[in-house]
Amino acid sequence: MDDNSSITVPEPTLRRMPSYLEYLKLLERRGDKHVSAPTIAKALDLDATQVAKDLAYTSITGRTRVGYEVAPLVQALRDFLHMDQRVPAFLFGVGKLGSALLQYQGFVDFGLDWVAAFDPDERLAGCRVGEVEVLHPDAFRAMAPEVGAKVAVLCVPAEVAQITADMVVGWGVTFIWNFSLFPVKVPKGVFVQQTSMYSNLVVLLNRLHGQKLEDQP
Repeated sequence: MDDNSSITVPEPTLRRMPSYLEYLKLLERRGDKHVSAPTIAKALDLDATQVAKDLAYTSITGRTRVGYEVAPLVQALRDFLHMDQRVPAFLFGVGKLGSALLQYQGFVDFGLDWVAAFDPDERLAGCRVGEVEVLHPDAFRAMAPEVGAKVAVLCVPAEVAQITADMVVGWGVTFIWNFSLFPVKVPKGVFVQQTSMYSNLVVLLNRLHGQKLEDQP
């Protein structure tokens, strides 16, 4: 597939792509050879026109009355999502959440290449979580230029989130995935993806307890 880096892709489209991929992989395992946009749409509770529009970004087109070939579309989505391009990533904060993320195979499948994890707790120094070695944060300074550090995943306590963000940016990281409850500030040119599981949890629990919520930003 052609490089899509020069194409402007709507973020909602990008967010739907993994769902398409997982559904298509399910069909592939089942032995299905073709699938239509309406079939995908029905399975994922989406609009068929939107599905076709989204998948057009992969440069794969469906055929009338036949649909898409499943196997080529799976690979086209993998190419589009850069899943076969390994990205060196570092994790900070090896608590229960950090340890779980390090051992989650799904992130590896999507291209994250865990180089090392860092935690100031001296008891963790030299330990391994899965295949990943845990080091003191001071070690990152020497490793960052050598490895070409680009991605840092923060699972640190809120009170040290900004300090950790400042440190990794200062040593060359330009992309931060922040699982801390504290939203970090970064200079222009650095991208932060803020993920708060608690935000989703409180919505779920408030609906469970009968709280009426408006579907607005």
